[in-house]
Amino acid sequence: MTDMTKRMIESYLPNPRDPELDDTEYYYMRDDNKVFKVYISEMFSHEDQSLYGCRYSHNGQKVHTCYFWDGIPMRQLYDNKQDCLDHSHLMYDNWEQLRTIQQKESTQ
Repeated sequence: MTDMTKRMIESYLPNPRDPELDDTEYYYMRDDNKVFKVYISEMFSHEDQSLYGCRYSHNGQKVHTCYFWDGIPMRQLYDNKQDCLDHSHLMYDNWEQLRTIQQKESTQ
């Protein structure tokens, strides 16, 4: 792992993945500062990035779709609730690649 990658992991992924999340679940904070577990239901291409349509249920109620305009960028989806609250990687879409590197390094 390069020094730059190590610094990016420390900055963008300060906490480990929450174990209660399924592989397909993420955390998303709505504009009202409420954090929900969501799962990706759709993927859109927009210029040079991928955007995602996500679904969530509120208190076991009806399933809602949350996306704005064409979708939610990956930088707004988190695998740790505290990181979501802190917006730890709000400026970086490729955080999942960093998580993969981090997990490989921890198993070696």
